[in-house]
Amino acid sequence: MSIDALRTQLATVPEPDAGQPVNREALKRVLDPALAQAAGLPQRPIGMSDFMTARMAGWETRLPYLYIDWADTEEFRADRAFFLDAVLRHCRDRSVAAVLGCGAGGLVASLATAFTASLGLDISLPQLLLADHLMRGGTLSLQLPQARWRQISMRGPTTPPRGAGFIVADAAALPFAPGSISLVVTQYLLDIAGAPTLIAREINRVLSPGGVWLNLCLPFRRSTDPPEVGPLRSDDMPAFLDELAFDALEIRRRRAMFHDLSALDEWLPVSVHSAIFFAAQKRGDLEPDPVARAFEDHAARRESTILDMIPRFIASQRIHLLEGLFFGPGGAEPRVELSFANSKTTSIPGPLGAFLRRLLSSIDGKRTAREVLAALDPAVGEALSEGDFVVLLRAMRHRGWIEIG
Repeated sequence: MSIDALRTQLATVPEPDAGQPVNREALKRVLDPALAQAAGLPQRPIGMSDFMTARMAGWETRLPYLYIDWADTEEFRADRAFFLDAVLRHCRDRSVAAVLGCGAGGLVASLATAFTASLGLDISLPQLLLADHLMRGGTLSLQLPQARWRQISMRGPTTPPRGAGFIVADAAALPFAPGSISLVVTQYLLDIAGAPTLIAREINRVLSPGGVWLNLCLPFRRSTDPPEVGPLRSDDMPAFLDELAFDALEIRRRRAMFHDLSALDEWLPVSVHSAIFFAAQKRGDLEPDPVARAFEDHAARRESTILDMIPRFIASQRIHLLEGLFFGPGGAEPRVELSFANSKTTSIPGPLGAFLRRLLSSIDGKRTAREVLAALDPAVGEALSEGDFVVLLRAMRHRGWIEIG
């Protein structure tokens, strides 16, 4: 992930209004050192891939995760016991555990009691800075809008867990050597990921021989599945895992609370849902993904074929770019909005809206990536280098927008 994408995330830190001074001061205390460091790095215009990463991070909506994980909630105690029990039953090698999409990081700290090293990965730098602050024994007081801005206080462990840490990374491009991880945990990740199969391939790559994958998620859809097929459920997991060179150790449905904030406000609804749980063991290595290798070769400045491949929109996905006028108290304002599959509509800032329209129009399933880049020149001038464009293509593939071949 680029420095520019991380800087963009920090730049999107919301400025709480005067009604939430507690949030403003708490976020400022934890995030200001990172903002200061980012300010000293070389600057360049924010690109589309940086914007996509920042929007995916969506960290300002994740404040309740911190409460769930670090305020000794019943929900987290149940989740911690559930996963540690699964570790005891299925994991013989206790060297390195990795939690993908770790959010507030509570499970990372819990697994540190059973593994030599426990690493949490997430795409949101601000969220990980807050989680790391708590895991190192810090305190945090926040006002949660979901609970009518009630102030809640959290405190990390008196003795910080040894061997625990966080890494900003995309779950579809893990920064680990092949066969270096003993356990991978994914919790409510496959059901929100744009390309869950790419994530599963990465999990296979980084797991050691016989390594274990523990997953808990809602029914999910592969990006290439036609809409009429419906999402994959528990009874689809044996075939899904087998295709990815995993043997199922355990598959079942788990009913559990999800983001229960009723202890803060008795009027808040309590959500209990059914989730898919599986424990799977790596059976063998998959054949290398030629497209992923082409991206890696380009990044390493080796000879690469990526620009000669043809990007195509995935037939089952729907990308909508809406352009129009927004009418508010200040009059009419032009606005560009993007919606994809079941994701929320995202407003695209001015120059990026024009660029995105040109980009999406240029991907026609016939042009090579090099020809698509050439078609963008009149729209973006010198702002988009070949390297920036390849990074953007990779981000679009990881989001489940396109396939390349």
